[in-house]
Amino acid sequence: MASSSPHVIEVNEQNFMVEVVEASMAVPVVIDFWATWCGPCKTLGPVLEKLAEQYGGAFRLVKVDVDQNQQLAGYFRVQSIPTVMAFFQQQPIDAFTGALPRQEVERWLGRVFEACGLPATPPAPEQAPADPAEAELWYRQKLGQNAEDHAARLGLARILLGRGKTDDAEALLNAIPGSAPEYSAAMATLALKDLVIEVAGAGGEAAVRQRAAADPADVDAVYFTALADGTAGRYPTALEALLRQIQTGAAEVRERAKKSAQVLFQAAGRGDAEVERLRRKLAALLY
Repeated sequence: MASSSPHVIEVNEQNFMVEVVEASMAVPVVIDFWATWCGPCKTLGPVLEKLAEQYGGAFRLVKVDVDQNQQLAGYFRVQSIPTVMAFFQQQPIDAFTGALPRQEVERWLGRVFEACGLPATPPAPEQAPADPAEAELWYRQKLGQNAEDHAARLGLARILLGRGKTDDAEALLNAIPGSAPEYSAAMATLALKDLVIEVAGAGGEAAVRQRAAADPADVDAVYFTALADGTAGRYPTALEALLRQIQTGAAEVRERAKKSAQVLFQAAGRGDAEVERLRRKLAALLY
């Protein structure tokens, strides 16, 4: 579970004093006690690592393999794993055990920051430019700075996929390792390749947009336009259109839109408020 992030550090009994105790004088330090054989650790670890990236150094995540560091585990009385502890200025702040869902981990982290008297809101992440060509350049620059930036690799792949460069996108997605937090999203994004092929078979994005603009009642044009939006990462726009077809279309139209919407929901992942609203709307329509 090694990480290339500067905000995630593997700690052992030799460097614990420097990387945890001394470091906690400057920022909160979150310790993740884990083991290679622990299934829940493999679920929680990527969540913690993603949050460490999101907070951009506002806290330090250190990972302690309990099998390799039994004295540390014993000193902190770790009874089960994963166990997560927070320290600030050499004092324990809070702890929890088990693989909590991301939202609960975020709430716990917020309480830690409040107890430390620090802002509980992470800094806003850098945003890629809205223009696809500029976004492609932006992601390539980030990868040039850090070849292990799998979030940038995923973003670039989505841009290329939306522009019909399916082979290049597929190569990028397959280069994301299974240990990366972005792996699940990468595998879900691979499923978008079939939707790109559908749009190309209908004449391409420009053609289907022109058809939809000329005749908003053209069900096929609206469907393919939604796929073009979805494969370019404009998930809410695409899903709104597909959900309208699920709600009002004929049986064949509904089934096609439902199948593609499920692919887009999987590719979008969890966490975006608008996508989650639409996910609940789809559930209400289906059940």
